[in-house]
Amino acid sequence: MHIVIAIVLALGLIKGLAVYSAHQEPAAIGVTAAGQLQPCPPSPNAVNSEDPDPKRRVEPLPYHGTPEQTRAAFTRFVSAQPRFSLKAQTPDYLHYEASSFLFGFVDDVEFRFVDDQRLIQCRSASRVGHSDLGANRKRLDKLRTAWAEQPLP
Repeated sequence: MHIVIAIVLALGLIKGLAVYSAHQEPAAIGVTAAGQLQPCPPSPNAVNSEDPDPKRRVEPLPYHGTPEQTRAAFTRFVSAQPRFSLKAQTPDYLHYEASSFLFGFVDDVEFRFVDDQRLIQCRSASRVGHSDLGANRKRLDKLRTAWAEQPLP
């Protein structure tokens, strides 16, 4: 009986954190004055293709079409992913909120188009907690693989 109560309380706490994360404004998102995505926070719950630390670095996404074609195709592609919601967009930048399947934790996923390199720089960061158990890296790896399988714009 005590175990059941403990499990119910733990699940309630987790769900409460998920609801809290959904309403928290992201601490540091967007493009810096230097023109890069914001650096990762000190906690190990974010990855960034522009981070020099190999533990936090992920590969950017390449593209081959024109910048305009790629932006349109990529925006449609990411917007069609389950539990992704577009929150901000400029000609060179996209900000999405992505929620986890089980508890609905909200993470911030960002993309920056670098036309002269034909790359899409990317960053994914949890809003709450210390560790994400690799969820942000897995999310971007999955997107990278799926994007590579898309027909060229």
